[in-house]
Amino acid sequence: MAMKVVTIADIATPDGKKLLQRAFLLQSGNQLRDHYDWPRDPPGEFSPAMYLLWENALKASVLDPYAPTNSQDLQFSKQVRAWTDPSIKNK
Repeated sequence: MAMKVVTIADIATPDGKKLLQRAFLLQSGNQLRDHYDWPRDPPGEFSPAMYLLWENALKASVLDPYAPTNSQDLQFSKQVRAWTDPSIKNK
């Protein structure tokens, strides 16, 4: 299974302040990029080492280091704005 995401907005909640739970768990993004012609899915399931690498990368790059341990709050500088175009679901 592949995440099929391009930007932080693809894995953030609609208000742009937190990471989607399913993205944190390497399940999926917001599915707005599913129509892209992706090269291929990775073979098999994600291994425990891949999950750990993903979690550590998120903590080092976009998650708030001062938030509680299990928090999925994005760093303020990485937060994205809420959708302003209600037709985005149809694009």
